[in-house]
Amino acid sequence: MVSVNAVQISSGKKYVFVLHDTKVERRTIETGADVDMGDALEIRSGLQVGEEVVTAGADGLSDGSTVRVVRDMTPTPGKRTPWRPRPRRPRPILPSLRQAD
Repeated sequence: MVSVNAVQISSGKKYVFVLHDTKVERRTIETGADVDMGDALEIRSGLQVGEEVVTAGADGLSDGSTVRVVRDMTPTPGKRTPWRPRPRRPRPILPSLRQAD
């Protein structure tokens, strides 16, 4: 799962920039469900567990761009807290819509 801030869309395809030291690689991804109340996306393919992605400033990047890495910051300027998924809220149990026989 990645922050929605990391996902870019172009020509109907979704992609992220994967960090390799100080360079980035543009990588096409396939997403699944929105999670964490819409703040993150499930990644079905295109990323491996543990790979780091760019979450801020990706609009001006291209494949092979050199970046300055700043960790433990949210994409919102001025906040120095790491992005973490929010705890899941329990879903309400709805009554069955089936009619009794």
